[in-house]
Amino acid sequence: MSLTLVEEENSKIGGYYKCSYGNMDCYHLNETGKVVGAGITGNQISMRVMMRDGTSCRFSGRVSNGAVIGGYACYSGASRFEQGTWRARHSY
Repeated sequence: MSLTLVEEENSKIGGYYKCSYGNMDCYHLNETGKVVGAGITGNQISMRVMMRDGTSCRFSGRVSNGAVIGGYACYSGASRFEQGTWRARHSY
Protein backbone atom coordinates (compact mmCIF):
# COMPACT_ATOMS: atom_id res chain seq x y z
CA MET A 1 0.00 0.00 0.00
CA SER A 2 1.05 3.58 -0.40
CA LEU A 3 -0.23 6.74 1.26
CA THR A 4 0.46 10.13 -0.29
CA LEU A 5 -0.10 13.04 2.09
CA VAL A 6 -0.34 16.62 0.86
CA GLU A 7 -0.98 19.93 2.55
CA GLU A 8 -4.26 21.40 1.36
CA GLU A 9 -5.94 24.76 1.89
CA ASN A 10 -6.03 26.13 5.46
CA SER A 11 -3.09 23.86 6.42
CA LYS A 12 -5.28 20.74 6.33
CA ILE A 13 -3.72 17.40 5.41
CA GLY A 14 -5.28 15.30 2.66
CA GLY A 15 -4.04 12.82 0.15
CA TYR A 16 -4.47 9.50 -1.57
CA TYR A 17 -4.36 5.79 -0.76
CA LYS A 18 -3.32 3.09 -3.21
CA CYS A 19 -3.62 -0.60 -2.47
CA SER A 20 -0.81 -2.82 -3.71
CA TYR A 21 -1.49 -6.45 -4.40
CA GLY A 22 0.79 -8.68 -2.38
CA ASN A 23 -0.09 -11.52 -0.06
CA MET A 24 -3.76 -10.40 0.06
CA ASP A 25 -6.21 -8.94 -2.43
CA CYS A 26 -7.52 -5.43 -1.91
CA TYR A 27 -10.86 -5.65 -0.09
CA HIS A 28 -13.76 -5.35 -2.59
CA LEU A 29 -11.14 -4.43 -5.18
CA ASN A 30 -10.78 -0.97 -3.61
CA GLU A 31 -7.48 -0.07 -5.20
CA THR A 32 -7.65 3.64 -4.38
CA GLY A 33 -9.07 5.89 -1.70
CA LYS A 34 -8.99 9.45 -0.42
CA VAL A 35 -7.22 10.49 2.79
CA VAL A 36 -9.57 12.61 4.92
CA GLY A 37 -9.37 13.85 8.47
CA ALA A 38 -5.59 13.48 8.77
CA GLY A 39 -3.64 15.08 11.57
CA ILE A 40 -0.23 15.14 13.23
CA THR A 41 0.23 15.97 16.90
CA GLY A 42 3.78 15.75 18.18
CA ASN A 43 5.05 12.38 16.99
CA GLN A 44 1.54 10.88 16.54
CA ILE A 45 -0.19 10.65 13.16
CA SER A 46 -3.79 9.65 12.46
CA MET A 47 -5.89 9.59 9.32
CA ARG A 48 -9.00 8.12 7.79
CA VAL A 49 -9.14 6.75 4.25
CA MET A 50 -12.49 6.69 2.46
CA MET A 51 -12.87 4.05 -0.26
CA ARG A 52 -15.05 4.21 -3.40
CA ASP A 53 -17.61 1.78 -1.96
CA GLY A 54 -18.14 3.76 1.27
CA THR A 55 -15.94 1.60 3.49
CA SER A 56 -13.21 3.38 5.46
CA CYS A 57 -9.96 2.63 7.25
CA ARG A 58 -8.47 4.45 10.23
CA PHE A 59 -4.69 4.55 10.48
CA SER A 60 -2.71 5.72 13.49
CA GLY A 61 0.97 5.55 14.31
CA ARG A 62 4.05 6.98 15.93
CA VAL A 63 6.75 8.77 13.94
CA SER A 64 10.29 7.84 14.95
CA ASN A 65 13.59 8.23 13.08
CA GLY A 66 11.89 9.12 9.79
CA ALA A 67 9.52 6.13 9.83
CA VAL A 68 5.99 5.43 11.07
CA ILE A 69 4.84 2.29 12.86
CA GLY A 70 1.20 1.87 13.81
CA GLY A 71 -2.09 0.08 13.49
CA TYR A 72 -5.17 0.28 11.30
CA ALA A 73 -8.77 -0.90 11.29
CA CYS A 74 -11.22 -0.94 8.38
CA TYR A 75 -14.98 -0.56 8.70
CA SER A 76 -18.14 -1.07 6.71
CA GLY A 77 -20.65 1.04 8.58
CA ALA A 78 -20.07 0.24 12.25
CA SER A 79 -18.70 -3.27 11.56
CA ARG A 80 -14.93 -3.80 11.58
CA PHE A 81 -13.88 -6.23 8.86
CA GLU A 82 -10.08 -5.92 8.95
CA GLN A 83 -7.32 -4.78 11.29
CA GLY A 84 -3.58 -5.00 11.39
CA THR A 85 -0.31 -3.11 11.59
CA TRP A 86 1.39 -0.85 9.10
CA ARG A 87 4.79 0.71 8.58
CA ALA A 88 5.79 3.62 6.40
CA ARG A 89 8.86 5.55 5.45
CA HIS A 90 9.30 8.88 3.79
CA SER A 91 9.65 8.62 0.03
CA TYR A 92 9.69 11.10 -2.85
